[in-house]
Amino acid sequence: MIQDLLNENPQLFTTEGFISLLNDYQIAITRPENIRIHHSLKKTDFLFSLAGYSPKPQNQELLRRVLTDPKGWSFDADPEVQKGCEYYANLGKFFALDDLTGILLYHTFRDRVREWQRQFNISGLVQQTVKIRDRQLTYHCHDCQLTLLPHDEELMIDESWDIAHFFVDVAAIAPKYDVFIEDEEEQLQPYTNADFSSVLSAEIQFNSYDWIPFDDGWRCKLTERQEPDKIELLLRHPDDEYTTYVALHPDKDRFPWMD
Repeated sequence: MIQDLLNENPQLFTTEGFISLLNDYQIAITRPENIRIHHSLKKTDFLFSLAGYSPKPQNQELLRRVLTDPKGWSFDADPEVQKGCEYYANLGKFFALDDLTGILLYHTFRDRVREWQRQFNISGLVQQTVKIRDRQLTYHCHDCQLTLLPHDEELMIDESWDIAHFFVDVAAIAPKYDVFIEDEEEQLQPYTNADFSSVLSAEIQFNSYDWIPFDDGWRCKLTERQEPDKIELLLRHPDDEYTTYVALHPDKDRFPWMD
């Protein structure tokens, strides 16, 4: 099976190769005709085998039966297994059985790809370049389909200081942006001194919208501006604590819904 994938994608055992494989795997579950690179995934038996399940029809049917009542099938299993089955039982409230089977296959295969990452020391980071107000910064960010290796974590910590100060510098260019911090209710509050200590990773996001009055509210349409409406700095701290700083363009007409 692996040789089939390598024939289709010689760069399979790289960060980009794993991402494209996982993307195609997701597509293969629902829209196999849209697969970009790994056409062997169009075979249902191949999908099951890659995820570690026997492709025999009777085993596929057994898997479907288990997913109709995950908690019932795991009542005497270990606590960790019961927790996983509860997760799929909750998903079953929102997804059809075939969709739920696809989700299980994808998650199981994704875990296998992550094991390959660890085995072959393949990074879970991708490069991202942001261009804001005639300034540019290239840094690494986590692709959520992959796992982070120890050297990935170290690199993200090293780069977080530069990312944070890029945000501060860009916001300070005239006309100066108004900078806030999000509280626990995601409301914007003024801030005095930014705290960049104990940061494990940082990321920059930005966007602009055209706002259109609609009934008693507003509709928005994503657009592009050289000076974006909003710039966000997302900081990740230990224990998955997050801090978000928000810089808003000083032109209040860009935010009519804030009146």
